[in-house]
Amino acid sequence: MTKRKKKAANRPKKQKPAKTADSPAQVQNSKIQEGKQKPHDRENTKQQLLLEMLSKKPGANIDAIVKATGWLPHTSRAMISGLRKAGHKIEIERGKDGKTVYLIVGSKKPSAKASQR
Repeated sequence: MTKRKKKAANRPKKQKPAKTADSPAQVQNSKIQEGKQKPHDRENTKQQLLLEMLSKKPGANIDAIVKATGWLPHTSRAMISGLRKAGHKIEIERGKDGKTVYLIVGSKKPSAKASQR
């Protein structure tokens, strides 16, 4: 045995902390059931903010979205693309200042699955 292995063998093993029975999700669910915490809803999220910004008549450009959400420009454009893929009809125009302005002109289209029901 080498010196390094001997030293490692003589060291006491570290004790792992005992695991509790409740996971964080179980604790949160129990708090919701007890009325101590509200269930997570989709109000006041950045995605909801983006929907509101794009639904208003003048629309919004990337600079306004970045400032309001704190996202980077490429993330903002990706979220707009995600909204389009989710079924929102988004109109893209050039503003007077030369910046691209995005506006939701149509409501979310019903999915093919919903029409089959």
